Parts: sequence; C-alpha cells; structure tokens
Amino acid sequence: MDIIAEYILVLSLLILLGNMIGPIRSLTPTVPLVMIVYSLTVMTMMPNKRLLLVVGMSFSIFALMLSKTTSDLEQSFIISYENEVKFSDKIVTSVQELGINNFDQYRLVIVGEKRFNSPLTEMGEMIGNTHYNWDLDSPTGSNRRVTNFLSSQGYKFATVSPTDYRKAQRISLKMKTFPAKGGIKILGKMIVVNLKNTDIVN
Repeated sequence: MDIIAEYILVLSLLILLGNMIGPIRSLTPTVPLVMIVYSLTVMTMMPNKRLLLVVGMSFSIFALMLSKTTSDLEQSFIISYENEVKFSDKIVTSVQELGINNFDQYRLVIVGEKRFNSPLTEMGEMIGNTHYNWDLDSPTGSNRRVTNFLSSQGYKFATVSPTDYRKAQRISLKMKTFPAKGGIKILGKMIVVNLKNTDIVN
C-alpha cells in the first residue's frame, strides 16, 4: 500500500499541472526537483531492478522536460521584458519629439494592445504577455498597468480615467497605428497612442 500511495503522490503533480509536461506558472524549478525526490523514494521501494530502471528513466525524462520548459518560460519573460522596454522607449521618444517633456502633466492613453512574439517565446499563464495586453476589458484598458510600468522606467505620466479611455477609443478610429506617423495624437493634456490590435513578430 505504501508504494501505491507514493505512485499516487507522484502522479498528482502531473494532474495538478493540467497536462503531462505543459508550462508551469512559476519560474523556479520546484516541480522538477520534487519529481526527482518522489521518483527516488519510489525507486527505493521497488525490488525488481528492471522495473526500477524503467521507472527511474521515465521520471528522469519528465524532470528534464519540465526543467527545459521552466528555462524556456524564463527566457520568454526576459525577451518580452526587453522588447517591452524598447517599445516603451520608442513611445516616449515620439512624445518628446512632439515637444512634451513634462510627462506628469499629461495622461498617456493607450488604445489597443501590443504583443511581442518570436520563435523563442513560449506562452504561459502570465509569461509571454505584456503590460500592453493585460486588463483590456477594464474601464481603462491596459492603461493602469502601462502607466505603472512607464513609471518604473522613470517616465511618470498622470493617471488615466475611464472617461479619458472612452474618448481616446473614439479618437483612435481616425488614427493610424503606432509607430506609423499619425499613431500619436495630442488633445490638450491627453496623449493618445493607437496600437489597434497589433501582434508583432520579432
């Protein structure tokens, strides 16, 4: 019964993941390490050496595959972050070229979303997404996250209200998509950046 309980304990990890070796949310290799510990525990209880070898190899493969997935997700996070920083700098540079430097006096309103996909990017529950495509269904779209992200980069814009966002959505219908010329428009103290639903492949 003890060995059956151990098997159930090991398999429960795979069940919790939702599939056999799919992406996990955490960047830390917790699951692969636990898998190794559990498999070693099961192996010590098995008298048959051939079966012991098969089980050991099977769980080792699972652990390696999960480690690879974890590594891919971490690289995806790094790639997405670097691309997001570059894109944000491009927006800020375009705003500065329009003669605006006192950012805290203006509300930067993003309409649409922006993704950064590449052959090296693996999508997870959170990883692979950006501040520019989160909370699109909220009253201000992704603007709360974008404003906070830009603030962390040293660009402090004023807070966007639901009214600002609705107005920007109407205005964006007659705008081009950034970074094309005409993708940014200034209305009083509001800066509208139209991203539409762009999905850029790097």
